[in-house]
Amino acid sequence: MKRGAEKAARVLLGVLFFAALAALMYVCFFGGGMAAAIVLIVSYAVSLFLMPALHEAGHLLFGALAGFRFLEVRFSFLQISRDGEKISVRFVNPLQTETAGHCRMYPAKIEGMGARFTLFVAGGVLAQAAYLIVCLPVCFTLGNAFLWATLGGSCVYCAYLFCFNLLPLAGEEGEFDGALLWGLLRRDPSARTAVALLTLQGQLFEGRTPGEAGQELLFDPPQLPEDDPNFSRLQYYRYLYFLDRGEKEQAAKSVLRLADCLEYILPDDLLSILAELTYTCAFLVRDKQEAERYHARMERAGGGNKAADVLRAWLAYALLIGDGAQAASLAAEYNNAIARTPLAGMRRLEEKLYAELYGG
Repeated sequence: MKRGAEKAARVLLGVLFFAALAALMYVCFFGGGMAAAIVLIVSYAVSLFLMPALHEAGHLLFGALAGFRFLEVRFSFLQISRDGEKISVRFVNPLQTETAGHCRMYPAKIEGMGARFTLFVAGGVLAQAAYLIVCLPVCFTLGNAFLWATLGGSCVYCAYLFCFNLLPLAGEEGEFDGALLWGLLRRDPSARTAVALLTLQGQLFEGRTPGEAGQELLFDPPQLPEDDPNFSRLQYYRYLYFLDRGEKEQAAKSVLRLADCLEYILPDDLLSILAELTYTCAFLVRDKQEAERYHARMERAGGGNKAADVLRAWLAYALLIGDGAQAASLAAEYNNAIARTPLAGMRRLEEKLYAELYGG
């Protein structure tokens, strides 16, 4: 959707949302008095937490049915993450993110990836549709002001999120569900690339390393512009492919290509790209000045992240500058992080890189 049309759609959706909320307040106040109005306000406040949770639960449910494994989910002020076999829960500031929630899963199967990914993406709106199909007929049939006050606020907010997630919109954190769904249904180049990369991740889950994965998944997808998030993702996996095969010059060229388009890389992908740029400059090409620059950016973006690729980059930089004590500490952390890496093929690659960097 073009930017002007997208802005108009957001404004129209917002106007309809507030109009529906005002009409609901009118029905509750004049049908049940101040008590019903207070119930409506409380129930709507609760729905600000419950409706995003319902949406993400839909992704989790249909994603699991489609053969995906849970990695992380956030809704409102809660974030639940999986690190190896450990599940952690932490509070986050919902105002610091553009969306009310997100769900991250990785594929554990390869066959029929396009259809299974479509089901996963559609899971949120399917859950919201089910809620509206159950609740709205009950409210309209019984017509009780206190029933509207209890369920009406959540229905209005649920309907707003449902419509918002069906429109082909995008934001700073990437495409929303509707844009992904329309792209998958139209089989546009970016969506086809996304399906190819998910199939590659499925192969990594089964135990193949990036260098053993199907070359057609990395080199046959259509050409994408640099500002498409899947351009950087494809280039990242091509880098891992060359790195795994020992073609270090090609690996360096692949990842350094991303240095020219960092402004287009999504926040969720940026830390891994900065980590690989740091590792490449520190270990593959031994450029201390560039390694220091990317290391500084990686530290600012990291927020205490202890993923294997980030720790490998820190270790490579510590070795480059001759900080042996720091390198020993990071090597132990890196080794532990490798064991927690969810994709078996990536664990094998990190074990090999660990041996090259520190253990060999």
